[in-house]
This record gives sequence, C-alpha cells and structure tokens, in this order.
Amino acid sequence: GVQGSVRGDDGFWRLSLPEKLRNRHSLRRLHIDDTEVYLLGTSHVSTDSCDDVRQLMNHLRPDCLFVELCPQRIPILYSDEELGSEAIPDNDNADEDNNASEEPISWKESMRNLQESGMSRAGALSTVLLTK
Repeated sequence: GVQGSVRGDDGFWRLSLPEKLRNRHSLRRLHIDDTEVYLLGTSHVSTDSCDDVRQLMNHLRPDCLFVELCPQRIPILYSDEELGSEAIPDNDNADEDNNASEEPISWKESMRNLQESGMSRAGALSTVLLTK
C-alpha cells in the first residue's frame, strides 16, 4: 500500500497551548501528509486527564476525535437504552448466571487476574488501587 510521510514536531507549537498542557509529556503532535495528529495519553481514573482533554479540544477544535478504549470500558459510552442487550457483549459478567451467589472478587484476585492477562505486578497493583 501507499505510505504517507510522517514527521515529528519541533516543539514550538506547544507555546500556543494552554499553560497546563505545554509541558505535558504524553502530548505529541505528528504530521501525516497534510494532516496534523495530536496524541494525548490519559488515565481513565484521573479528573486531571479529563480536564486536559477538554482544554485541548477547546483549544484545537479538531475535525475529528479518536478514543482508544479497552473492551471493558466501551459500555460507558452508551446509555442502557442505546446499548441494548446484543450491541456489545458484557465480558465482565459473562459468567454472571453461574456465579450469582458469589461475593465480589478481592483485590488479590483482581491483581492475579490482571497479571495473568500479561500486566506487570506494579501495573496490576496500581490499577487495582486506582479503581477500588
């Protein structure tokens, strides 16, 4: 296929950003052919990340926005009526009928599950702590 040209940035564009975003290490700008692409790394448990996204969107007024979400977080984008029962499978509750009487899983079990899925021990611990 045809590949476009990709260029990094010189950093001067950051001077026009709101002050809070100027030194954000997880914010990058790329030029892909005639298109500017801004990448902003965020945390799903951080209100600061939400504020950063809001500020960047208000500043740039982009033509489009892409959001990368893990499958477990996709349902948060929809109301119950929009989602419907068949739209997106609820992977977290796949065994709900079989485990209806079980207690919620412990933080240790959550960590074990995350580590078994390939996450490091530190990553699993921080995920469990931030989401509990």
